[in-house]
Amino acid sequence: MIELVNAYYQCWARKDRDGARALLADDLRYRSQWDRFDNADEFLEECFKLRADVVSVQVFQSAVEGDNGFFATEWLVSDGTSFGDASFIRVSGGKIVRLVVMCAGTNVLSLFD
Repeated sequence: MIELVNAYYQCWARKDRDGARALLADDLRYRSQWDRFDNADEFLEECFKLRADVVSVQVFQSAVEGDNGFFATEWLVSDGTSFGDASFIRVSGGKIVRLVVMCAGTNVLSLFD
């Protein structure tokens, strides 16, 4: 699981949308404080536009149990600033099927509907 998640994050740094798409289930359920998507194509269409400035993504802490994991990441963007988030990720059949991104100020429980 950790290898798959790291590969997914590296796709963002390389701006490799097709590579990221290959790691996501068609019926991906994505939730964040800003967006909700129930398929991978809509998620990538919107979010790759918004994060075109990503230079690197580093997982600096993870906790994995079976097919579920929490990942704390730092995202560096082209202007030299960075931001962090924490994500819950579920994998099934070699693909990411659930992605819940939590940022500061998020009402976390509302994301797990």
